[in-house]
Amino acid sequence: MAASRHKNLRKMRKPLYQEARSACLEELQRAKEDGDFVSIVGMKRIALEAEHKINRDTAFKASNGWSNRLISSLDLKFKSHHGEIAKEDPVAAEDFIQSFSTFLQELSIPLDCIFNADESGIQFRPEIRRSLVMAEEDAPNSRGSEKEQMTFMPVTNATGI
Repeated sequence: MAASRHKNLRKMRKPLYQEARSACLEELQRAKEDGDFVSIVGMKRIALEAEHKINRDTAFKASNGWSNRLISSLDLKFKSHHGEIAKEDPVAAEDFIQSFSTFLQELSIPLDCIFNADESGIQFRPEIRRSLVMAEEDAPNSRGSEKEQMTFMPVTNATGI
């Protein structure tokens, strides 16, 4: 009986490195409001900056153990990002189609002078596909590609030449 009473005392003590924890909570809230992504590496960086701002001589390291305990204590989990919903703007696309067609007709531009390009690339560092969120939240929608890559672009005109 006495052992279980002491076990609960540990849970009641104030968490170590409260500034780091608070900074991480603020970052999670900001990311949620902005529909942004949060990675463990980003959380560790924010936690280190917060603790070192308060105390330059701190022993805080933002270790994997610390981040795992933070994730567990805040009931966070990883969720995968899906889609590119934030990139699309159907109203702007429809406006462009109408204005471009009108532009071509007014100026009588030949098809040889209309070009199409298709951008592609090779990834050097892949995008973040998972983010830390509160357990009851859904993953934020992806904003599309956020990665370092080398880009190339083949080009052709409307007649295929």
